[in-house]
Amino acid sequence: MISTLTYNYTSQFLLLFITLYLLKKFDYMKYVKISLKAFLKLIVFTILLVGITKCLLDIFHIYNFTIWTGIKEKSLYWVSWVDYVGAILFIFLFVFVALTEEYLFRVIIYHKVSEIISLKNKVLHAIIAVLLANILFAIGHWPSHGYKLLPYLYLTLWGIYFSYLYLRTKNIYTACVMHFILNAGIIVTWPLKNLSLILNAGEIFYIIVSIFLIEAYKIFKYFNRNNKTLNKLSERNIETGENQTFYEINKNEFWKRMF
Repeated sequence: MISTLTYNYTSQFLLLFITLYLLKKFDYMKYVKISLKAFLKLIVFTILLVGITKCLLDIFHIYNFTIWTGIKEKSLYWVSWVDYVGAILFIFLFVFVALTEEYLFRVIIYHKVSEIISLKNKVLHAIIAVLLANILFAIGHWPSHGYKLLPYLYLTLWGIYFSYLYLRTKNIYTACVMHFILNAGIIVTWPLKNLSLILNAGEIFYIIVSIFLIEAYKIFKYFNRNNKTLNKLSERNIETGENQTFYEINKNEFWKRMF
C-alpha cells in the first residue's frame, strides 16, 4: 500500500506541477482564478448540494453515501490502523486528482482544442471541443482500465458533465467539488477491492441536484437582472412621457431571449 500511495502522490504532484506550468504558458490561468464572491457561491452550492441530496435520499430511503459515513461502515472490515491511514491519505490524494484533472482537461485541453478547431457555429464549436477534450480525458485513464470499452464510455460521460459544470458556472472549482464527491466512492471501497465506475443511486441524486441548483440560480439571476432593466425602462418612459409600446417591445424581447 505504501508503495502504491507513494507512486500515486509522486505522479499526481508531478502532473499538477506540469498542469500549472501549462496554465501559465498558454495564458489560461485567467480561467481558474476565483474571487471571494465566487468562492462564497461555491460554498453555498456545496452545502445546498449535500443537504438537499441527503434529504432526498432519506425521503426515498436510499443509502446516504458520504465519505464519512462510508468510512465508518467500511471500517468494520478493516484490520489495522494502516487501513484508516490509507483512507485518509486517499482523501487528500483525490483532492489533488480533482484539481489536476479539472485544470488539465476542462481548462487547458478544452480551450486548446477550441482554439484549434474552426467553426462559425458557436454551439457546434463548443460541443465538438467538449467531446474531444473528454474523449482524451477517458483515454487518459488507460492505465487503470486497459482495453475495456465500457469504462471509457462512462468516463467520457462524466467528463462531459464536469465540462457542463465548468462552462455553465464559469468556475472550475465547481467541477472540482463534484469530481471529488463522485470519486469518493473509490476512497470508501478501496479497502474492499470493489471498485466500479457505474453510478449508484446516491451519485445520480448528486448529479441531478447539482444541475437543478445551477439552472435554478441561472433562471433567478436572469429574471432579476431583466426585471431591473425593465423597471428602469418603464421609469424612463413615464418620466419622458413616451408611449409604453417601447416598454412592451423590450419586455417581449426579453421573453424571447429566455425561451
